[in-house]
Amino acid sequence: MDAEALTLVETLREERSSGVSEEEWWGARDSLYERLPAYPTITRLWETGGWDAPEDSFEFGLRRILDGIEALIHKRDEKRDETCAECGNKLDPAPSGRPRVYCSRACQQRAYRRRRTP
Repeated sequence: MDAEALTLVETLREERSSGVSEEEWWGARDSLYERLPAYPTITRLWETGGWDAPEDSFEFGLRRILDGIEALIHKRDEKRDETCAECGNKLDPAPSGRPRVYCSRACQQRAYRRRRTP
């Protein structure tokens, strides 16, 4: 969302400093349209109106963020390995609701020491 705001600000700044609107700038790129046949997928998108009504980038970005949150929620709800990564004992649910990896502080310390030992 910050990127969208930054893009809008930069576009306005460039339009003011150059005196050329974004539409005029793109309109001057006729050579791009002349080369479209070399790119069949882009040509098809262009001919079918793929750029006629561009999606609002703020809404697009917000949807991607919400999709990511939804994916995290579904992943959390999936069946997890309910055993300690160090000793294999069954894990009790953590009071915080965060997934647990170790059954005790001792197992966590053993795993840490093992990782730190060359």
